[in-house]
Amino acid sequence: MSFGENLQYLRRQANMTQEDLAAEMNVSRQTVSKWESDGAYPEMEKLLQLSARFDIDLDTLLRGSAAEARTADEQDYDGHMNRFTRQIMAGVALILAGVTMLLLLCGLGVPEGLATVVFFLFLIAGVSVLIVAGICHDTYEKENPVIRFTYDSETVRAFRRQFPILIVVPTAMILMGVTVLVAFYTIPGLLPSIPEETLDFLGGAFLLLTVTLAVPIYIYAGIQSGKYDIAGWNRDHDRHPSTPEDKQARKASNICGAIMSCAVMVYLLIGFVWSLWHPGWLIFPVCGVICGIVNRACGVED
Repeated sequence: MSFGENLQYLRRQANMTQEDLAAEMNVSRQTVSKWESDGAYPEMEKLLQLSARFDIDLDTLLRGSAAEARTADEQDYDGHMNRFTRQIMAGVALILAGVTMLLLLCGLGVPEGLATVVFFLFLIAGVSVLIVAGICHDTYEKENPVIRFTYDSETVRAFRRQFPILIVVPTAMILMGVTVLVAFYTIPGLLPSIPEETLDFLGGAFLLLTVTLAVPIYIYAGIQSGKYDIAGWNRDHDRHPSTPEDKQARKASNICGAIMSCAVMVYLLIGFVWSLWHPGWLIFPVCGVICGIVNRACGVED
């Protein structure tokens, strides 16, 4: 590919018009048009700016193939992000499944001690998976602060078409769980053969089951959506000093992490001491709302 073809490819991959690139390079649109048609070549200063702007070395920009360089996933970025997504989904699902099993077993009359042991087995497995995922992802980030691979536009568009479904389906599942729980509470004699106390446990267990199935779908949608934002990855891992927005995001993340950790401890405390496993689980959605408020207060965008 010629320099002009490379520049045109890179500009289109960045979803920029000739006017956009001209404004960034402080030149006229006609100058960019001449560059892309190989009618003229930029000065060395502009070449260096273009190289930095599109994160591509000068040799590839001038004499190589930008398309081949961007489509060869030599860093295994796509594979790593897919593995990371599966690991986070599995870890969170195991923890939520443990809470679901705890309520279900208690509702079925299983001794509380045995039900608690089952919960902790799921908890240990889930936390272990999350720790491994976090360490592996952190190592990958340090080894690959800049990603030199991009997805073709059709792949990105295909995911964006799927994204609304990935949000609607789990939302509908959770609403279905809430509907069943409300029905158990508000419709007398709905299942007359089952004691009321057991029915309460089963209603809570069903809601948590829908949450257990829905949350991993949300996680998949979120991480995979971020996966396609390679420009965002490179920006977030830039070695320049953090911006105020970055600091606010880290602050919000730390606060929310502390809130959810406290929620787990409080839930276990009131469960073991006062046997309030139900409705103690309500602390988790409440803390989720609080975390949302904290993010908004810190100015973190969705």
